[in-house]
Amino acid sequence: MTVTAPEETQPDKKMEGDFARVDVGAARVDADVRDLRSEMEGLRGDMRGHRGEVKVEITELKSEMNLRFTAVDKRFDKLDEKFDRKFDRLLWVLVSTQGGIIAVLIGGFIALLRSHAL
Repeated sequence: MTVTAPEETQPDKKMEGDFARVDVGAARVDADVRDLRSEMEGLRGDMRGHRGEVKVEITELKSEMNLRFTAVDKRFDKLDEKFDRKFDRLLWVLVSTQGGIIAVLIGGFIALLRSHAL
């Protein structure tokens, strides 16, 4: 019996073509990944460059907010003083009115006592 090497068949040739296309596709994917990595490094560098700018803007914003809060605090202090004056005046009116009422009652009581004592 004689053994001979099998000849290449049509499916083997088709698989070789498929492998070649897979190799080409993998090379393209590798190139795309390398491009993405370089773009990401560039973006990271840009972000590092802007980090200082963002810190400056945040510092300026904090300063502006502190100024505005200080202005609002001053306005509340003025309102507080205004309400204190109004409440002090109201308290004086109430106390003086009560004093007047008490004086009238005492005067009426004294007059009543005098009228019964006679």
